[in-house]
Amino acid sequence: KKKKKTYKALLQGNRIVNIDILSSVFSSLACRECMNTSLKLEERANRGIGSTYAVVCADCGFKRVFDTSRKVGRGNENNVRLVYTMRQLGKGHL
Repeated sequence: KKKKKTYKALLQGNRIVNIDILSSVFSSLACRECMNTSLKLEERANRGIGSTYAVVCADCGFKRVFDTSRKVGRGNENNVRLVYTMRQLGKGHL
Protein backbone atom coordinates (compact mmCIF):
# COMPACT_ATOMS: atom_id res chain seq x y z
CA LYS A 1 0.00 0.00 0.00
CA LYS A 2 1.36 3.45 -0.98
CA LYS A 3 1.89 5.97 1.76
CA LYS A 4 -0.12 9.15 1.21
CA LYS A 5 2.13 12.20 0.82
CA THR A 6 1.44 14.99 3.31
CA TYR A 7 2.07 18.67 2.63
CA LYS A 8 2.90 21.51 4.98
CA ALA A 9 -0.13 23.60 5.83
CA LEU A 10 1.94 26.76 6.26
CA LEU A 11 4.52 27.65 3.62
CA GLN A 12 7.49 29.70 4.78
CA GLY A 13 10.92 30.74 3.60
CA ASN A 14 12.53 31.61 0.29
CA ARG A 15 12.41 29.71 -2.99
CA ILE A 16 13.89 30.09 -6.44
CA VAL A 17 10.96 30.12 -8.87
CA ASN A 18 10.83 30.21 -12.67
CA ILE A 19 8.69 33.24 -13.50
CA ASP A 20 7.27 31.64 -16.68
CA ILE A 21 5.85 28.82 -14.57
CA LEU A 22 4.49 31.17 -11.91
CA SER A 23 2.91 33.37 -14.58
CA SER A 24 1.20 30.38 -16.20
CA VAL A 25 -0.23 29.34 -12.82
CA PHE A 26 -1.70 32.81 -12.24
CA SER A 27 -3.20 32.85 -15.75
CA SER A 28 -5.22 29.73 -14.92
CA LEU A 29 -6.72 31.17 -11.71
CA ALA A 30 -9.98 33.09 -11.45
CA CYS A 31 -10.01 36.76 -10.51
CA ARG A 32 -11.56 37.30 -7.08
CA GLU A 33 -13.58 40.27 -8.35
CA CYS A 34 -15.01 39.13 -11.71
CA MET A 35 -14.22 35.38 -11.62
CA ASN A 36 -12.71 35.44 -15.14
CA THR A 37 -9.43 33.62 -15.80
CA SER A 38 -7.57 36.57 -17.26
CA LEU A 39 -4.98 37.22 -14.54
CA LYS A 40 -1.54 38.33 -15.69
CA LEU A 41 1.68 38.59 -13.70
CA GLU A 42 3.53 41.88 -14.28
CA GLU A 43 6.95 42.84 -12.93
CA ARG A 44 6.74 46.42 -11.67
CA ALA A 45 10.33 46.79 -10.43
CA ASN A 46 13.41 44.82 -9.55
CA ARG A 47 16.43 45.49 -7.42
CA GLY A 48 19.11 42.81 -7.38
CA ILE A 49 17.32 39.48 -7.00
CA GLY A 50 14.26 41.07 -5.40
CA SER A 51 11.25 42.15 -7.44
CA THR A 52 7.88 43.81 -7.10
CA TYR A 53 5.10 42.07 -9.02
CA ALA A 54 1.45 42.78 -9.66
CA VAL A 55 -1.25 40.25 -10.41
CA VAL A 56 -3.63 42.14 -12.71
CA CYS A 57 -6.98 41.12 -14.18
CA ALA A 58 -7.17 42.07 -17.87
CA ASP A 59 -10.99 42.12 -17.68
CA CYS A 60 -11.93 44.13 -14.59
CA GLY A 61 -8.62 45.80 -13.63
CA PHE A 62 -8.29 44.13 -10.21
CA LYS A 63 -4.69 44.47 -9.03
CA ARG A 64 -2.67 42.94 -6.16
CA VAL A 65 0.93 44.15 -5.79
CA PHE A 66 3.51 42.15 -3.82
CA ASP A 67 7.26 41.99 -3.18
CA THR A 68 9.31 38.80 -3.47
CA SER A 69 11.28 39.58 -0.33
CA ARG A 70 10.86 41.26 3.05
CA LYS A 71 12.23 44.78 3.39
CA VAL A 72 15.42 45.23 5.41
CA GLY A 73 16.22 48.90 5.87
CA ARG A 74 16.27 50.38 2.36
CA GLY A 75 16.93 47.02 0.69
CA ASN A 76 15.43 43.58 0.72
CA GLU A 77 16.26 40.46 2.69
CA ASN A 78 17.13 38.28 -0.31
CA ASN A 79 19.77 40.74 -1.54
CA VAL A 80 21.29 41.00 1.94
CA ARG A 81 21.45 37.20 2.20
CA LEU A 82 23.05 36.92 -1.25
CA VAL A 83 25.75 39.48 -0.44
CA TYR A 84 26.48 37.80 2.90
CA THR A 85 26.76 34.39 1.22
CA MET A 86 29.06 35.67 -1.53
CA ARG A 87 31.33 37.26 1.09
CA GLN A 88 31.43 34.00 3.06
CA LEU A 89 32.43 32.18 -0.14
CA GLY A 90 35.21 34.69 -0.71
CA LYS A 91 33.60 36.07 -3.87
CA GLY A 92 33.04 39.57 -2.52
CA HIS A 93 30.14 41.81 -3.37
CA LEU A 94 28.36 41.20 -6.70
